[in-house]
Amino acid sequence: MSTYHRAIHTDDAWIGEFVYWANHDGYVRSELFRGLLHSEVYQEVYHKLFVWHSVLAVKWLGWSVYVLKSISLAYLLGLLGLSWYYLRYLPVADHRRAAGLYFALLLTSSLVVEYSFIFRPETMLMCVGFCSWLALRRALLTGAVGAAALAGMFAGLAALTHLNGLIFIMAGGLLLLWRRRWAGMVVFGITAIIAFASYGIDMVRHHSWELFREQMFMHPAIDNGSHGIGGRILYLLNEHQRFFHSPKEIVLTLLLLLATYVLYRRRPQAPETRNLATYFVLLVLSLDLIVQGKTSKYLLLYMPYLLLLVVVAFDQLTQLPNPRLHLLARGLLGLYVVANVIYTGLIIAENHAQQAENDHLAQQLRPYWGTRIIAPVNFIFPAISHFQIQGATYYFMEAEESQRLGRPFSLFTTAASQHIPLIILDQEALHELHLPTPSRAGQPFGAYHFAFQDAGHYIYQLD
Repeated sequence: MSTYHRAIHTDDAWIGEFVYWANHDGYVRSELFRGLLHSEVYQEVYHKLFVWHSVLAVKWLGWSVYVLKSISLAYLLGLLGLSWYYLRYLPVADHRRAAGLYFALLLTSSLVVEYSFIFRPETMLMCVGFCSWLALRRALLTGAVGAAALAGMFAGLAALTHLNGLIFIMAGGLLLLWRRRWAGMVVFGITAIIAFASYGIDMVRHHSWELFREQMFMHPAIDNGSHGIGGRILYLLNEHQRFFHSPKEIVLTLLLLLATYVLYRRRPQAPETRNLATYFVLLVLSLDLIVQGKTSKYLLLYMPYLLLLVVVAFDQLTQLPNPRLHLLARGLLGLYVVANVIYTGLIIAENHAQQAENDHLAQQLRPYWGTRIIAPVNFIFPAISHFQIQGATYYFMEAEESQRLGRPFSLFTTAASQHIPLIILDQEALHELHLPTPSRAGQPFGAYHFAFQDAGHYIYQLD
């Protein structure tokens, strides 16, 4: 239901543009962020495997935000299939009941609902990472070196999908080390490195190692404020912020705490449960070590393992004769459903036919086709072939950097100095750039004047 006329997310455009230029030019670059670390020349740091295979989908099915969004949805379906296969191995008394609870928790989650229909790699990471876990558990239980190799290959592919996927390499290798599967650990590491090695293929093609270093370590998005050893330690100790980000994460965390208590009391002896719990903890710690920011969307990377532990705990809960604990468990489940349904409702409330609105505006601006303009990044759907679009988001970064350095910044002055004939802004852009909502046609804004409004877009023309 939430997929119908789903609003275009910034990342649909940010990452989707990479796919467009890879199809168009044969390599990844960005016009939306022209001027940011030479992105218009080559983009060397991006979600490699996610972009590469999405190029094929666009080539076969055409350029559309819904084609791109559907890739994430397809990986959610893949995860559901893998989960159905794995649940038979979960050490519970009633597998049908356990499967029902697991799928209900997973599909009710508003994080899953939201990011399974945004062109971001989180659901692909969930799916590929779970493939690694399926092979890893076999390597742990049987010592099979072939299974360890398969687990390493999928862990390497997860890292190639998104650098946050390195957590599957770290957690898998450490778990094999912890369980003293020495040969499996070595094979796992080698195959993971081989699978991940093609991350450098762009730099080899373009001879652009310096550009790679610049984009990897100087991008504004990597600055989390953890400067110095003390800052980094404080950043690591604040990992709880990811679990208490908003009510939907808080209720999920309370379910996890309840599961931890039950599993501690019951101390299940099944190797499957111990391995699953250890793997989950290692994933959490690994993510905390490498990720930038405390955004809750990265909970998705280990969401399946968290929910599986909750399912096992609820199965064990029947063995604890504590009515208050049972009442608490049912209450938390109810709160989980209510909180996530509300957040999913908020997602649905934002839905509108944005791609159609963009196309309507692009047709009105035919005299400007082929020129360079500033517009919200989502305007590339479908107008990327009509204009040279520089994203307003780039100027958000410029304004923030100018404020940090104590320098004045004016979008209209900057745009006029580059002879950009047209600026399109939306309410988000007005807010981020601290600009007033225009009140009348012809209203002056530096060298520009407000021309007209179309749906949620405000159009400014150079005088």
